[in-house]
Amino acid sequence: MALLTTLYRGDTKQIMLVFKDRNNTPYDISGHKIFVGIKATLAGVDPLVVSVTHVAGSGPSDDPVNGKVIVEIPSDQTANLDPDLASPNGVGVYYYEFQRVIAGTPAVVNTLEQGKVQILRDLVTAIV
Repeated sequence: MALLTTLYRGDTKQIMLVFKDRNNTPYDISGHKIFVGIKATLAGVDPLVVSVTHVAGSGPSDDPVNGKVIVEIPSDQTANLDPDLASPNGVGVYYYEFQRVIAGTPAVVNTLEQGKVQILRDLVTAIV
């Protein structure tokens, strides 16, 4: 199941991740970093429009000992996504990636998921 399929421009988005081993047992991810990047194209030189790093255990609803983390993409970052952006994959389509980073020399980096996300137009553009 895709972590992101649609996202309203300017909305806060929370994504829950639960890490389990091959026996479906949650494992401790304390201190691991979860990175989320969203960009307009797959080109390497294209800058990230959204860039979020979350440390497991830093959020009030995280339970890293049991493999649970909630990553939040803040509204000030999604406000920069353009629902009218023309891309090879359609209007308002961006690319995303989730990675887990475990500190070390070198760091252990695991790409958890990549995909496309459709940016939807928000109807209310001012906060009431």
